[in-house]
Amino acid sequence: MAIDQKNIVFDLGGILLDIHPQRTFEAFAALGADRAVLSEAYTLSNSTMMGYEMGLISTEELYSFITALLPERTKEMPADELQARIRDAWRALIGELPLYKWQRLTRLRKQGHKLFLLSNTNALHWEQIAHNIEQIEGKRVEEYFDRVFLSYEMHRCKPDKDIFVQMLQEGGLQACDTLFFDDSADNCAAARSVGIDAVLVERNSKWGDILLKD
Repeated sequence: MAIDQKNIVFDLGGILLDIHPQRTFEAFAALGADRAVLSEAYTLSNSTMMGYEMGLISTEELYSFITALLPERTKEMPADELQARIRDAWRALIGELPLYKWQRLTRLRKQGHKLFLLSNTNALHWEQIAHNIEQIEGKRVEEYFDRVFLSYEMHRCKPDKDIFVQMLQEGGLQACDTLFFDDSADNCAAARSVGIDAVLVERNSKWGDILLKD
């Protein structure tokens, strides 16, 4: 796929980073949480969890919320151990970072494109993800992009179109010269609503012609 736009914006989870939400739900189920409650649909509609994605509640408040969903036998763990178990379960969805995708980012920048990251994420996930990215080639995440935009720092989440407006304004980007890759049809629609061209990519898919051909 030939890319004519100067600016390329990437989602993170499902695009550059493989994600496995079911692993998190299984980890919480192992702690005694109801599988029917801790589902992807529940997470996306829950005000506390989405508030955490937008940086509106603290990590400690998230821990308290999840603890309340657990059975009494689990709550009896020492506080530090329980918090560590919750943190590990929350991060269990973080998967692989395919090397060739990150090498492709470097090549796109050398070709003159400006690259941006726009991700719905939170403090606990981002801390681990940033560490994992640095293990790929010894480069910090900021070395792959001209600017990184994170929902919990912007206090907005996709598919709110205002997050795209804020990105355009803060990044000094022209919507007509910007291309966006995401694994959510709703996010792509929101990007298009403000004039950004968007490409829907299947979650965790291997990049083929869509991003590997010049």
